Amino acid sequence: METLLIALGTILGASYAIHLAASSFEEAANFLGRNMPPGVKGATLNAIASSLPEVFTTFFLLFYLGDTIGFASGLATCAGSAMFNMTVIPGLCILFTASVVKQRGETISPNKKLILRDGAFFVVAEAILLYVVGLNAISAVVSGLLMLGYGFYGATLIRQVRKFSPPHPQTPMEHDAEDEDERPARWWALLQLDTRNVLFPGRDWTSTTATVVLLAATLFLGIACDFLAKAVVDVARYFDISPFFSAVILAAAGTSIPDALLSIKDAQKGNYEDALSNAFGSNIFNIFVALGLPVFVYTLINGPLPLEAGVDMERVKTLCMSLIGVSIIAVSILAFPGKLTRRHGGALLGIYGIWALGTVLPLAFS
Repeated sequence: METLLIALGTILGASYAIHLAASSFEEAANFLGRNMPPGVKGATLNAIASSLPEVFTTFFLLFYLGDTIGFASGLATCAGSAMFNMTVIPGLCILFTASVVKQRGETISPNKKLILRDGAFFVVAEAILLYVVGLNAISAVVSGLLMLGYGFYGATLIRQVRKFSPPHPQTPMEHDAEDEDERPARWWALLQLDTRNVLFPGRDWTSTTATVVLLAATLFLGIACDFLAKAVVDVARYFDISPFFSAVILAAAGTSIPDALLSIKDAQKGNYEDALSNAFGSNIFNIFVALGLPVFVYTLINGPLPLEAGVDMERVKTLCMSLIGVSIIAVSILAFPGKLTRRHGGALLGIYGIWALGTVLPLAFS
């Protein structure tokens, strides 16, 4: 029991550290992407910031467990996170902002074209993933092509950025006297993983400082995800179950916290396009990069990754197919109504519950 409590405590602590590090990453990303059009920053910088935990966690699980079970556990983390992003995050965004939006006399009416754009890319990404898991082995070439898929998505967004002219180009924010008083002490900033106030206290944002903060936050994310991956494996060993199950629930939830908090924050500010495109963009990044990059590195070192037929791979295929179905339903709920209400938010949360009980739980007894 002590081993289990330590593992669960480690997961909670690592998840909180992931949230803090991702917040620093987000702050720097917001500066670098200050002139990007709505829906692009959320799908790129914000999505990458909130998906780095999946990259690191998948990487560590693959190298700790190796071969088929490591791949299945990493994929379970990405797929579970994608399901969380597709249903829980938009649902929470709607529920948390519905009353505020109503008081303003506004409605939650995100850009349908953006949702359909990202939703279509995600369904295509899932179809490609389903094809990949049906192979006998994954080579460096296959995993490299998987990562290239995100390049096509990025190229679409780059064309959108080039067509966009910000109405009021923003300049770096300046600190006033009040900001000086509110700036935390360096030791407290370190405890909060506030890399900006640790490395550059009192300095305005520049491209250089923002880039350094991004790199430092990435380092903290990697360390936190290392602890998370080890704890997820410890939980599986304690219950004598496949790491597939602890990954699809615990690792997926732990790595999705930054996505949820970032999207809710954007939604409360009225940035619905970025809030929703962050969730979809994170999913696309998860499949093409968070899974593709660790496998690419692994195959470069160890050769082709065999996908041995067995229970875990059958579970992976079932998980991928359920993800495609839920994605189509979620996109329909978000894109087709004229405005989004609490009813739609509750429906999305209900879909996640049905998926967990109807798909994941039966797999545990298969």
